[in-house]
Amino acid sequence: MAHHLKNDFIKSFTIAHQTITARYASFTIHLGLSFLLAIFIATMSALGPYLLGQLVADIQSYGVHSSMAIQTIVFLILAWILNKVLEQIANILNAYITSKSESSMCEALFAQIAALPHSVQKKLDTGEVLANIDRSRLSFSNVTHSLFLTICPIVFEILVAVFLIWKVSNLLFASVFFVALLLLFALAYKISQVSHHQYNRVYSAQNMLMSHLVGRLNTLYDMKINKAYAK
Repeated sequence: MAHHLKNDFIKSFTIAHQTITARYASFTIHLGLSFLLAIFIATMSALGPYLLGQLVADIQSYGVHSSMAIQTIVFLILAWILNKVLEQIANILNAYITSKSESSMCEALFAQIAALPHSVQKKLDTGEVLANIDRSRLSFSNVTHSLFLTICPIVFEILVAVFLIWKVSNLLFASVFFVALLLLFALAYKISQVSHHQYNRVYSAQNMLMSHLVGRLNTLYDMKINKAYAK
């Protein structure tokens, strides 16, 4: 079951990626830059507590006015400023990538629908089509953001944190910390596997709701048109 879901995910992701890059050629480059920014920001965030501990140790050893303490303080301030600036740059880049990729997906889907024969188009439910387009638009951007800009940087930050814990403490404590995090990831994965079967019901309900709303709007427009002709 897990292998089947993995293959479906890879196949769907590949198709969506090809669809978007056909209209947004620099998508992969921009996503790679955003990924590197996220990794660097995660590294700086993990180093923050370690540098603070180093500052306390320097103050205790050399005094608050010592050159070592001052250098650590200056480095901390510069690292914090750089981290905040890079976070804002990453947010701007992520917003651009998201808007561009979602608009490219919508454009591709509308082009595919427009290319269908009119006899096939007439059989399509407008509300269901709109709901599917909206889910397709959001799904790929959510997956890429979660996988490359959230999960991977968090995993990297955890690895850096485990390394620092090992350096300042001992291997046993770092190993226990790492195993506990692995158990949390396994629990989250198990919950996602259990809840996977509920997605189809949610999507079906969304399609029905969208179809109902579109039908009500079409009825309202038809009533206004008929009323205008009656006058």
